[in-house]
Amino acid sequence: MIYNLGAVGRSFGTQASATVALKNLTLDILPGEHVALLGPSGSGKTTLLRLLNASIFPTSGRLLYSGADPSTMTQAELRRMRRRIGCVYQQHYLVPGMSALRNTLSGALGRWGIAATLRNLIQPSSIEVERAHHCLESVGLQDKMQARCDQLSGGQQQRLAIARTLMQQPEVLLADEPVASLDPVLSDEIVELLVRVAEEGHMVLLISLHDVGLARRHSNRVVGLREGEIAFDMPTCALSEDFLEQLYDRPRGFQPAGATPPVLLEVQGGFDGTDASRTRSCLR
Repeated sequence: MIYNLGAVGRSFGTQASATVALKNLTLDILPGEHVALLGPSGSGKTTLLRLLNASIFPTSGRLLYSGADPSTMTQAELRRMRRRIGCVYQQHYLVPGMSALRNTLSGALGRWGIAATLRNLIQPSSIEVERAHHCLESVGLQDKMQARCDQLSGGQQQRLAIARTLMQQPEVLLADEPVASLDPVLSDEIVELLVRVAEEGHMVLLISLHDVGLARRHSNRVVGLREGEIAFDMPTCALSEDFLEQLYDRPRGFQPAGATPPVLLEVQGGFDGTDASRTRSCLR
């Protein structure tokens, strides 16, 4: 198991005036899963991803990464853990004046020690350059290796950000609204690219999205967050309009009226997020 969350909560501020971002999250993420996080703005998706990359820690409950608790790790252990987790954001955080190749090489900084960093900043090793070439080829930028980052289009810059993340050689890929600023066609291409590189690298993929269509086309599991809690957790093929209405439009506590459609029978016990994380297939 890659992630195991048990009754995880996260608050910000002082005890007297705390803002609760997440509460009572119980969630398992298994190797090879492609999970889409859905939910309205402010539902806690970004906070959850920050917990998963160990940039913040739970204020209640327990989060384990590959069986270890990041909140009890030393700084050296945390650095090793974070190197295994690649992150892609809406903002690219690239260096505008550097070439695509140099930006990609910077993804390896976490793997290099001080001496290797200084050496590779001046003259990258042939092994690292070859690896960067492969990463750029993987995202379709093999003909842009020497182009300055600020000469690339928005879609190309997002591809470059993915190449830089691949240079990190992660086992988990976390993407926080990576296509929010792109048009629908480019959005579909970028999410499809993330799925492909995750499959090729045998990585877990968790991607936060506002576009339900993208989640349906490119994930095999969906987790819905509402007001900091899990509203549902199910295989993508079981996601119905009733569940989406509950997530985005209906008041808390709404459940679809009438009989449960056959396709949802296997996940109906997990509407509150407690059981469905163990379910990976739909009834046919």
